[in-house]
Order: sequence, then C-alpha cells, then structure tokens
Amino acid sequence: MRRAAATSRARAGRTTRPPVGLRDRAATGLKESDRLPTPIFTPSTKAETGHDEAIDFDHAADLVGDRDLMARVRDASVALYAFAAEHARQRGVILADTKFEFGNRHER
Repeated sequence: MRRAAATSRARAGRTTRPPVGLRDRAATGLKESDRLPTPIFTPSTKAETGHDEAIDFDHAADLVGDRDLMARVRDASVALYAFAAEHARQRGVILADTKFEFGNRHER
C-alpha cells in the first residue's frame, strides 16, 4: 500500500492557490494566518523529491484502495486535530498546522 499522509491544516496562508481542502470551499475573506471556521483535511503523498505533494480525497482513497478506510482516516485526523487544538487553546497556545501519518499494522 502506498502511504498517504493525512494533514489537518488550521490556517490558509496562500493567496494564489489555496490548499486542496480549501479549493472547493467558499473561503473568501481569509487572510494569512486567519483561523478557519472548521478544521480541514488535506491529504498528501510523498513526492519523488522535495516536499509532500498535496492531493484530494479521491486520489488519496485511490492510493489507499479503500474509500471507507480513507474516510475513517480523515475523520480521525480532524478529531485528533480538534482535540489537540482545544487542549492547546486552553493553555494559550495556537495549534496552527499538524501532520498525522497513518499506516496499516497488518501490512508489511
């Protein structure tokens, strides 16, 4: 199974091309470092060189080979982020961007 990294982003810092998770949303009016109304799921995959490559949910599901599993990864990513962001907020810290990597313990 090719690995797809699941990323929940808490800010939209691009003005010319927003992250994949924001391209389908009406995110007008957001400025650099603005808090998003809700966490978003922005999957990525390892690029041959350089940074990870942003992909959409459908591409991630194709790479994983199981759309339901990818939906569970998405839901777990957003829930983990929401929990951690609230935990940090209560302590005066802003959790701006996270990366969660998931694997399958039954696959080698």
